Amino acid sequence: MDKINKQNIKNTNFGIVKPKQTEVPLMKDNVKNMVKKITLRAEREVPEYGDFAPVYEEFKNTDTSLKATDFMLKIVKPPSNIKGHEKLRYIELSAYQLPMPYKMSRLIAKGTKEEILQQLKEEDFFETITKNFSEMSRNLGE
Repeated sequence: MDKINKQNIKNTNFGIVKPKQTEVPLMKDNVKNMVKKITLRAEREVPEYGDFAPVYEEFKNTDTSLKATDFMLKIVKPPSNIKGHEKLRYIELSAYQLPMPYKMSRLIAKGTKEEILQQLKEEDFFETITKNFSEMSRNLGE
């Protein structure tokens, strides 16, 4: 071997490659972020009167003790046969167990746009959502 090859061998950094440690976000953190995002979107995208496309946020479940793989929070317009449907808005939760076709939905609040936004901004609302997600996940596939 000549000098060039010896130097190349000495300068290599062969060593143990450690996998990156990624923190798994807690369910409460995911729910807080989801509520924050949907509140901002609802202020812009949900009208006070009339039809609108559903506004939703979702996340993958990182808690291995729960059956659900995905969770969703959405704001929807009620069916047209409901009295006062033009101004009424619903907050709905959904839990999915994928790839199984299992889904569970739950209506947790209703009101005008202002009432829905007020509900989303309450400090303990994310705890209500977290509790409901856990209950829904336990009941999936039963």
